[in-house]
Amino acid sequence: MIGRIAWGVLLAAFAGWEIVTLFHEDFPTVGDLLRFCLRPRGGRYVMFAGWLWLGWHFLIRYNPNISHP
Repeated sequence: MIGRIAWGVLLAAFAGWEIVTLFHEDFPTVGDLLRFCLRPRGGRYVMFAGWLWLGWHFLIRYNPNISHP
């Protein structure tokens, strides 16, 4: 349940930011922010590590279909 709430909040935040950037061109879009972060090699490693961490904490740990020791 907590995973679905977290993903819903994250999706709503991204959608809200994209809507804001439609009306205010001074702000960068989510794609612009990701492009800026992924341009250097170190940024790619940090983003990949963050993606793994989020996936583990929100998808694996709270999945009731997986038995945990």
